[in-house]
Amino acid sequence: AARRSARRRGGTLAVTAVLAVTAAALAGTVTTVQTAVREAGALARLADGQEHVRLEGRVLGDPVRVGSWGERYRVRVSASRVDGPGLEGDAAAEVLVLGGQGWGAVRRGGTVSVVGALTRSPRGAVAVAELRAAGPPELLASPGGGAAVVEVLRRGLRDATTDLPADRRGLVTGAAVGATEDVPDGLRQAMRDAGLTHVTAVSGAHFAVLAVTVLALAGAVRAPPAVRAGLLGLTALGFVHLVHGGASVSRAAAAATVWALAILLRRPARAVPALAAGVVVLLLVDPWLARSFGFVLSVAATAAIVLLAPALVARCPPPVPRPAATVLAVPVAAQLACAPVLVLLDPVITTYAVPANVLAAPALLPATLLGLLATVLAPLAPGPAEVVARLAGVPAAWVGLVARTAAALPGARLPWLPGVPGALALALVVVGGVTLVLRRWPPRQG
Repeated sequence: AARRSARRRGGTLAVTAVLAVTAAALAGTVTTVQTAVREAGALARLADGQEHVRLEGRVLGDPVRVGSWGERYRVRVSASRVDGPGLEGDAAAEVLVLGGQGWGAVRRGGTVSVVGALTRSPRGAVAVAELRAAGPPELLASPGGGAAVVEVLRRGLRDATTDLPADRRGLVTGAAVGATEDVPDGLRQAMRDAGLTHVTAVSGAHFAVLAVTVLALAGAVRAPPAVRAGLLGLTALGFVHLVHGGASVSRAAAAATVWALAILLRRPARAVPALAAGVVVLLLVDPWLARSFGFVLSVAATAAIVLLAPALVARCPPPVPRPAATVLAVPVAAQLACAPVLVLLDPVITTYAVPANVLAAPALLPATLLGLLATVLAPLAPGPAEVVARLAGVPAAWVGLVARTAAALPGARLPWLPGVPGALALALVVVGGVTLVLRRWPPRQG
């Protein structure tokens, strides 16, 4: 029996090694091919020459305001054609446009034409080039199809929350559809200091809330597993479009769906290979995700929820009900996994991030679900949508209170060693602490 077990383990390791080598080879090949496509054609050559060009392309995301003075926006555009001095042709790469007046009105899915100075992006950046617009964009085509529907829904939610206090409005629109333009600057900084930025960043927690709700409703009508899986897939697809999600958000949706299905089927171990497969597929589609902190944080948080959270739940004292233990364990696990990555972005320790997340977690579910309900109702019934938005503002106000209170406490931000050494040091602290807890407290029975 021991020999058979050893052979089985050896076979599993061999298969894992083959799969890992295959995935690495595929990733290298795909990256090489995509790099060649990005570098080919007129766009890269004109960027190298820092030429003045006319560029056409589709807007990939809503404009992001930059700086505190004047109207300056950063907009991601998927270039389709570029015309420059002595060189013109089709393009197939992303360009980062920096523009002023008029650029705040462009919307995801629209097609624009812009004139400006083209420069090469730093090596390894997602965008091949940056373009400083010489004026406002020319709208060639408005968002159509699904993009137009999404724009109506998002605009309806903003209209429904117009009369809410500033904190509530920003948090309702952020928790529901990931729109952060209405979050006050003071609250934005407080959420950063309290480790609560994920509330408005559309993280895996939002998809988990939605997935669990869909599963609960499907279970109430005794839908078969295949129907439940189909509903989850459609829900995740629709939500990704609603929140203007890219590949990183798509991964969060897929991972949260896998996690919910694993809980439903009582096979949590299946979530790990599913998560790994999803990550590999997304990296093959878009290798530049490997440079995205958002993608890394999303993967780390989901892996911790799948692997660490159940172990923490099992070690909660018996008087704590299992649902309450889960509510506590999920944010703790996610925060511990993300902490070493976060110090690469900002070399500080958010001292109260874990208790702040524990306190805010119960409010995320009603704020997200009521915000989404208001979003769906807004184009059809503006009056009821405003009522629902006000209800969503109640749990949102609690999140804002937790963020501002935690950020105002002494020592909310403690300096930490910057760079990779700081990340490694914090990772060792986290691993050591988790190991000590898991060994010192055995799982509770029952």
